[in-house]
Amino acid sequence: AQLRGSLISVSRDQQHLITFASNTYLYDLSGQQIAQLEGQFRDLGLDDQHLITHSYGGNISRLYDFSGRLIAQFSGEFVDFSPDGLGLFTNFCADGNSCLFDLTGNEVAQFQGWLSDFSPDGQHLLTTTENTSYLYSLSGELIGQYEGGRGAFSADGQHFLTSRFEEDTLYVYDRFGNQVDQLQGQLAILVPDQPQVITYSEHHGVSYLYDLSDD
Repeated sequence: AQLRGSLISVSRDQQHLITFASNTYLYDLSGQQIAQLEGQFRDLGLDDQHLITHSYGGNISRLYDFSGRLIAQFSGEFVDFSPDGLGLFTNFCADGNSCLFDLTGNEVAQFQGWLSDFSPDGQHLLTTTENTSYLYSLSGELIGQYEGGRGAFSADGQHFLTSRFEEDTLYVYDRFGNQVDQLQGQLAILVPDQPQVITYSEHHGVSYLYDLSDD
């Protein structure tokens, strides 16, 4: 069979092929085209029954099922599904902000900045602008605003970190938003399953390993 465009994904049940050439195309395993979808493929749905596309023209994300039926559309560029699987996040949905939608396309909450990370327990999220991070509950309640961008949670969820590139500095906050440390370098790696972080200092050309449990 000959498929239009380049192969970019296979459904998790391995019954569908997804290709892209200006738009997204769905095929079955025999090479029969099922549907042409508007936009560029972004991700598979968590339930294995749906997929997400995004169109830069108009800045719209769309949720389709594998028959090609449009389920809902969302303002902004798809970033991720919510930790509870009941919604999805887009960036740049309004004035450079991020938004949470339910899967029928209704806006649930709007957040300042763009989505950066979810807490391990799925109850909080960090958004960021260039040099400011914001801690929110999943429902959209602003908990605090913090110095530094590129926010990320530690593996154990007890800390979150932000950084300022021009200062070569990493800020460490506890889960309540209190600053507990200031480290050398930029965030490079959060060690999986360990309360540790590796930073890299471009100014000094060295990396550092820190143990966050010492705070």
